[in-house]
Amino acid sequence: MPNLTPSEAEAVVRRYLAGWASPDPDKLVASFSDDAVYIDGPLATHQGKEAIDAEIHAQVKRFRGVVVDVTSLVSDGATVMTEEIDHFELAGRRFAMRVAGAFEVNSDGLITRWRQYYDRASISKEIEALTGAPPPPRA
Repeated sequence: MPNLTPSEAEAVVRRYLAGWASPDPDKLVASFSDDAVYIDGPLATHQGKEAIDAEIHAQVKRFRGVVVDVTSLVSDGATVMTEEIDHFELAGRRFAMRVAGAFEVNSDGLITRWRQYYDRASISKEIEALTGAPPPPRA
């Protein structure tokens, strides 16, 4: 299959992010190649589809749905970069976090690399204010 155009790569990423609103973890995981890498900001690196599957299932269980408001998006070939505001619900209360993301999409339309960048300290403070307890440590 020929390389994806920037607009095709962008469509893959937009579909993936939109899928978080009412998430089916298996469909979300199906967006990744078998050898994909997901770097979750300062928390962890998940290497391979099996590790990404475990992390996505854990996130869906914890947050149930995330509305991703893409505020900026640029694409160059198979690379798509986003600036977004992710809206979560935790302990029955809503909160939002600003995220920058970088995706690489292969010629099969699968995500091979997803990197997220955000301020962990400010998010931890907000979660603690909502729940009364600090967020659990992540591997």
